Amino acid sequence: MLHTLALVHIRTYGELLQAVLPGVIATQSYPF
Repeated sequence: MLHTLALVHIRTYGELLQAVLPGVIATQSYPF
């Protein structure tokens, strides 16, 4: 149970990172 919960958190964090990373790169590429 604990391992399954950990895998879900890792997967969620990975998806969140993939969603946020392009925005961070765009912000660094085009500073306002």
